Amino acid sequence: ILGGECSKRFVPEQPPDDDRNERPYPRAVFIAGLPKSTTEQELREHFEEFGLVEAVRLKFDADGTFRGIGEVEFQDEAVTKKVLDNFDYNIFQGRWINCMMAKRKGVLGRNPKWWSGTGRSAEA
Repeated sequence: ILGGECSKRFVPEQPPDDDRNERPYPRAVFIAGLPKSTTEQELREHFEEFGLVEAVRLKFDADGTFRGIGEVEFQDEAVTKKVLDNFDYNIFQGRWINCMMAKRKGVLGRNPKWWSGTGRSAEA
């Protein structure tokens, strides 16, 4: 017989406060607003003006269409800060690009099948 002390109160699960377990990744910059013709090499050359680039990743749809977003990972957190401090003046191929602190979630922090190659430089 149910009731009183035998019943359990239903308490819905609370969503995590940290935005789906994401956390800042201070060595990388997430970039939005890239031209559809962007290549990893062009993006690497642009951001090497700020400091040593460790990896460049572009994001594609399942059909191979470039989504206009990417990520640049630097060897030093100070370089990421330089890019973020340059927010209003981040111009790539004649257009402003939105550069934000990258975030990671889970073990890999990204789904490799949706991102271009490893993007690792020869020096790394």
